[in-house]
Amino acid sequence: MMLRMPLVFPSLGPTAFLLFFAPELPTASPRNTLCGHAIGIVWGYAALWLTGLQDAPSAIHQGMHAARLLAAVLSLALKGALMILFDVVHSPSGATTLIISLGIMTRPAHLLGIEAAIALIVVQAVVTYRLRGVAFPIWSPRRTSTSTSHEVYPPD
Repeated sequence: MMLRMPLVFPSLGPTAFLLFFAPELPTASPRNTLCGHAIGIVWGYAALWLTGLQDAPSAIHQGMHAARLLAAVLSLALKGALMILFDVVHSPSGATTLIISLGIMTRPAHLLGIEAAIALIVVQAVVTYRLRGVAFPIWSPRRTSTSTSHEVYPPD
């Protein structure tokens, strides 16, 4: 509230759940979490620009229409493709993309605030797990040479 910036938003809850309930999953790694949300933010905002909705009222105020639907579909499709391409799958970032492409949060400062909030919760997870002695990656998930992004970390 002091910053007058929305640091609590719908996709933060599922992200926190993954980080603190299933830290062994690669999708909960700091790399996947931070990059997944960053891709979602960029493509959510890019979809607004591509459809000319960057200054339009949100879907909540204006309702859904063809351009808004196109922005939502385009942003989710591109976000999903890039997350798979870069192997940074983090499903809660889909909500971040929709928050932006539906026009709910569109101010550039707020978009930075989203990533800052994600970074804060990732730092909290890393510190918490390090203090508890839990094997949690500082950046990338540890993988064996035959692992896929859907496998859990190998036992220590």
